[in-house]
Amino acid sequence: MTDPDPKPEAPSLPGASLPGGRNLLDLTSYGMMVISCLALLAMTVIVSYEVASRYFLHAPTTWAWDINIQLMMLMTMFGLAEVYRRDDYVRVDVITSLLSPRARTVLDIVFAPVMLFVAAVIVWMSWKYFHQSWVRNQHASTIFGPPLWPIKATIPIGAAVLFAHGVLKLVRDIRLLRGPAPVSRA
Repeated sequence: MTDPDPKPEAPSLPGASLPGGRNLLDLTSYGMMVISCLALLAMTVIVSYEVASRYFLHAPTTWAWDINIQLMMLMTMFGLAEVYRRDDYVRVDVITSLLSPRARTVLDIVFAPVMLFVAAVIVWMSWKYFHQSWVRNQHASTIFGPPLWPIKATIPIGAAVLFAHGVLKLVRDIRLLRGPAPVSRA
């Protein structure tokens, strides 16, 4: 379903664009989303292999569960920023759909600090979580026992890119609310 009254496109930030109109942050989150999609594909293949191995060959694997848990974390954390950037996340819009684009922009600006606070806390806490796992060379307590620090690193990385997109969106929303910037006469 398309939005009957979409918000106008925000002006781009000066100096932040690459050729093609994209910026480095957008390209980073897009690349992370591609990795996220590949993780989902890998999970599908691994689960199919595990089911076939378990029920047809009567030889379950010792690694499928561990790998799928790690791929699920990778998929979630690396997909967050791109979903936010595209404004594709799930929300209840019973009231906001009745608002004008300008009112929705104001609402986005009002609630942006909440999202930024949550993302910052996730970055801060998960960095400590990752660092502790790295220093201790922590492994899963399963038969397969993969190292946990690589997947724990995805949490602060994904949250940091989400935070950066939140800041960029807040700046764009403020600029959009103020109206078009005057053209300089140089």
